[in-house]
Amino acid sequence: MRNNGVIAAAQIVWQSLAMFAVYRIAAHGANSAILGLWSTGVAVMSLVTFADAGLTDIMVRQVSKAVAAAEWRRLKGLCGAVLLLVAVSVGLAALLAILPVANLLHALTPTLPKASAVMLAGGAAALVWLTTLVTGTSGVLEAFGRYDLKALAAFIGSSVAIVVAWGVSRVMPQAALVIGLVGAAIVNMAALLIALLVLFRRFPGSAVAPRFSELKDMVRIGVPARVAGLANLGLDPVIRFLILRFGGTAASVFYELASRLVVQLRGVLVAVTQVMVPRLVQARTRGEYDEALAISALTQSSIRIASPALWLTLLLLPLLSAAVLGKVEPELLAYGLMLAVAWLINVVTVPAYYGNFIEGKLHRNRFAHLVILLAVPLLGFPGGLLWGGLGVVAGAALAICGGSMVNVLSRGRGLADMHFVFNTADAWIAALGLLVSTGVYAVALAAIPTRVQVVISATALIAYLALVGIPLTRLAREHVKQLSG
Repeated sequence: MRNNGVIAAAQIVWQSLAMFAVYRIAAHGANSAILGLWSTGVAVMSLVTFADAGLTDIMVRQVSKAVAAAEWRRLKGLCGAVLLLVAVSVGLAALLAILPVANLLHALTPTLPKASAVMLAGGAAALVWLTTLVTGTSGVLEAFGRYDLKALAAFIGSSVAIVVAWGVSRVMPQAALVIGLVGAAIVNMAALLIALLVLFRRFPGSAVAPRFSELKDMVRIGVPARVAGLANLGLDPVIRFLILRFGGTAASVFYELASRLVVQLRGVLVAVTQVMVPRLVQARTRGEYDEALAISALTQSSIRIASPALWLTLLLLPLLSAAVLGKVEPELLAYGLMLAVAWLINVVTVPAYYGNFIEGKLHRNRFAHLVILLAVPLLGFPGGLLWGGLGVVAGAALAICGGSMVNVLSRGRGLADMHFVFNTADAWIAALGLLVSTGVYAVALAAIPTRVQVVISATALIAYLALVGIPLTRLAREHVKQLSG
């Protein structure tokens, strides 16, 4: 279980590096504006995942129960039926959404040719469809604890993305981003299916098709989960629409890069935390689950790990800006600062989120997502009128913080009575991170050549990691140990 946490984190790190490599190839081969348009198209297209009725979201939960009961024939039939249903329903919804999304992109950016808008929308449809299937298939492997197979598939797919994007950029620069990322998703899905087939061969008996009543019960649980997820998915399109409206194409590129780095690093922490789900679901099935003790301990550990994650994010932002855009953009750094604080507060609430999921109390998560979704336009629209893109991002950050705290409060006294420990090592990591990050941001705002800024930022990052390496390693090890039980 400890290895699963490390493997899950390593998977996200490599996928993030590969994605930014593809972004750099696309930005230098075509135009950086394509990053903002592509991300907006994918964000809007993601709304079609409602067509899966939440089945992919709850696969890890349902499969974990079947594993605990050793119901292998039922498990095989359930996985096959769900993946087929999802492939058909989400595929049809994505096809129907291509033209509307293309028209939306063209309306938001009239200078974008209609052919390019259709290409971006079609690529977004393919990516969202494949990603939905990847989520469901990965959930099955997670339930078995086979994070190694899941990570191997992702590693192969991400590696393919870099090679394909580089090759396509030589002949069709405008299509490099789309073909690279869609190609990676195809390879990832194929590898996951092979891993799943090999795994199922080890278990006795042939597949037994699930009863209609069983699928109905899954949909009853899955739809609320998908509604909560849809509210979360709806957050990104709303922010991107407001960014394009009040900040323009350049601001949308800054937002994409800043949010992508923050969300990917958050994804590392979430992926590590997620390994608790199969373990606690199986423990709950056996009657060995103490919800107050488990969630409060994991929340305390998440609070401690969020501090170094914040400083590492802030130190990486100038390097990302220089790598993709060729210069350090202060506006991008400002976006990153606000989003990093907001999403890392959100990370602290992840154990509570998964606790609600494990216990079937999905209305709590749904309410938290809806609070965020409603607060974004209420805060982002006036913020955009007053301060443009910066105002939109500030409003979104406040909305994320507010909605995240709703999940913490939903746990009641279980978290209120939590005994929090913040030791000398934690204080050293926080104080040094604040000092180094402040210095790097001050350099970024000064009139210094980009090459010098990159050298200073890289030196600061290396120095910080060297000075906090030992306590940070110990803290990470304790966090993974806590998650593994």
